[in-house]
Amino acid sequence: IAIAVSSCRTVKEALEVTTRLGGSAFEGNEYFLQIEGKTAWLSYRERKHISEGQDWINDMTLAAYRRMINLLVDPEWLPEKVLIQGAGSSRHVLVDQFNQCQLVSRTGVTALGFPTSFLRRRVQFSSAPLNQTRCNEWRDGITTTGSFSDAIGRLIESRFQYTEIPTLREVSRMTSLSSATIKRRLSEEGLGYQDLIDRLRFEMASKMLIENERSIKEIAIELGYSGCNSFVRAFRRMTATTPGELRRKHLNGYPENAG
Repeated sequence: IAIAVSSCRTVKEALEVTTRLGGSAFEGNEYFLQIEGKTAWLSYRERKHISEGQDWINDMTLAAYRRMINLLVDPEWLPEKVLIQGAGSSRHVLVDQFNQCQLVSRTGVTALGFPTSFLRRRVQFSSAPLNQTRCNEWRDGITTTGSFSDAIGRLIESRFQYTEIPTLREVSRMTSLSSATIKRRLSEEGLGYQDLIDRLRFEMASKMLIENERSIKEIAIELGYSGCNSFVRAFRRMTATTPGELRRKHLNGYPENAG
C-alpha cells in the first residue's frame, strides 16, 4: 500500500487506492470513501458477517485510518467524528486521540470522518513512523497516554448525570472491557470503582461550592446524595472539612486546596 500511495498525486487518489487494495487483501470486507458535504468518511464494513472480534476490528480500523490521514496530510491532525459498527460502544472515549470525537449514529459501518477539503490536497507522504505511544494506543485493548481512571472518569462525565451514575457492569458494556479488567486496572492505581465515583463527585462538588451559585442542599441533590447530611459526611470523609467550611475559606480568599 505504501508503494502504491507514494505514486499518487492527491489525497483522494491515495485513499481510493488504499480502499481498493484493502478490499482485495481482506475478502468479504468492504473499504470505501464516502463524501457528505464538508465531511468525508473513510469507511469499513463486513458484508458477509460480523466477526466475533468486532470490537477489536473496529479499534484497529479506526487507528489505521487515522494513521493514514496523518501520513498523507498532517502528522498532528486529530479526528472529530467517528462511526462505530456495533451496539453503541463508547470505547473511543478512553483513547486520548479519539476521546473528543463526536460519535455519529449509523448502523453497519465503522468510519473516520475528516474534512472533505483534505481530498484536494497534494500527497505529503512520509514513511517515517508516528510517535510510538500514539501508534500503540489501540494494541491489546484500550490504553491511554493518561491514567486509566481519568479515562473512565471522562467517559462517565460525558455520558451521565450524577443522579444516574452507571454501575460497573454498565461501564463494562459501554467500553467492551470486562468488569474484572476494569477493576484490575483501577486497582493498579490504588482505586476501587466506588473510590472513582466518590472522587468524581468530590471534584464536581468542590467546583460547585466555589462557584457559590447553589445551596449546599441543592448541590447534594444534584450529585445524587440522599440528603444534605449524607453529602456532608461523605465530603468530610474525603477532605477532613465540610462543604460549608470549604466555601467560606474560598470566599475569604484562601487557596482552593487549603485544609
